[in-house]
Amino acid sequence: MPSLEYNIRGWARYDWSNRGDEWSQLWGGTENLWRGSIEPRIRVLIPAGHILEIAPGFGRATQYLKDQCETMTLVDLTERCIDACRERFADDNHLRYVVNDGKSLPGVEDKSIDFVFTWDSLVHVEMDIMECYIAELARVLTAEGTAFIHHSNVAPFRNPDGEGFSIEIKGARGQTVSAELVRKCCDDAGLVCYKQELINWSCDHLIDTFSFITRKGSSHDRTPEIVENPGFMDEARRIGKMGWRHGYSH
Repeated sequence: MPSLEYNIRGWARYDWSNRGDEWSQLWGGTENLWRGSIEPRIRVLIPAGHILEIAPGFGRATQYLKDQCETMTLVDLTERCIDACRERFADDNHLRYVVNDGKSLPGVEDKSIDFVFTWDSLVHVEMDIMECYIAELARVLTAEGTAFIHHSNVAPFRNPDGEGFSIEIKGARGQTVSAELVRKCCDDAGLVCYKQELINWSCDHLIDTFSFITRKGSSHDRTPEIVENPGFMDEARRIGKMGWRHGYSH
């Protein structure tokens, strides 16, 4: 399982020469990924006054998000990533930078964040880390704040005897995380997962989830909507062939 130590060591040693754009190849590049798959899903949540991005890496999504807010805070457990973002966005004076412990949001004030975003990063953490971050969301989100969290949904594929999985696990996914557990954890923390999109990623199975989170009682609070999307990789390939205008259309 991808432990906290695994992530700290792995991302510190990773070859970042392509700044993470190598993970956008299926979409035909990072702009296609952003315009075709990410932005349409979060369009109603941005712009926002203060955006927090968890695990930005070398700024693959940051380059687009930074222009959607008055203030932005970047939090990453790898000092090398924070240093790279600081250099890359040196001309953007509204950005703040934090190196964290991989499970908390130090220096982020209570009820100060209007939108939290993380993409293709928390898929690599286990449920204990998800619980920590969800507790932090409950602390830092404003009354109307929202979060878009990309995380694992591998736990449902564990064999009934608890030994191994019914599918091959790829991509260092967290093995103890599921969409259902994240919904429950949010509920326990005073939050609500008002929408979840379960997607396939590099396989035919719904091993990942996009969770949309807000405070209970906010204007976004509603009965959770659960959407299964086994065609997410087809979406990526379509965008890769035809451009970002042929992306997400739900």
